[in-house]
Amino acid sequence: MKKVFLITIVFFGILNFSIAQIPIKESDVPEVVKSKLPNLFLGASNVKWTKHTSEYHAAFIYEGTNVEVVISESGRWIKSESEYKIEDCPRAMQKHLNANNPNSRIVKLLLVENKDVSEYDVELLDTLTQQKYFSIYDVSGAYVRKTDSKGVDTELQLTGTNEKGKLAVHPKELPSAINSYIIINY
Repeated sequence: MKKVFLITIVFFGILNFSIAQIPIKESDVPEVVKSKLPNLFLGASNVKWTKHTSEYHAAFIYEGTNVEVVISESGRWIKSESEYKIEDCPRAMQKHLNANNPNSRIVKLLLVENKDVSEYDVELLDTLTQQKYFSIYDVSGAYVRKTDSKGVDTELQLTGTNEKGKLAVHPKELPSAINSYIIINY
């Protein structure tokens, strides 16, 4: 009985993994989706397409940078992720990373852009504990927040005497108009 149960779990695990992102031919990608890509990244070539539910993912190299773009089946751009080197990032971000993460090394650095926000997601590995975590920066290089490997914000607790136990409002929880106003004016 245990063997049957184990085989069933393994089968469904493999099935779930294989359905996650299905590689497809460029000829199978709808024209409205294909036509959106040159508008975003002029001259993108050697595009590898995958499909996940109703979204199309395009992976390619653009100006020496690995890029993945997510486009809905209606042709609406959802997000882009571009892999960066630390040398290509804002100087303020470089200084903050070096000063505040002395026992860590950078695993991956991405510029993630969507309709609401553009930010640098820096995946770090603590060399002492071997724990992965993320530091998030805005496009100007200003520090935004730190999250653990599961995406839970590690610095949201307020520490003032009259604020103990309360949560700060995270900028992503605000409406985009208010978030934009704060970014522009403060």
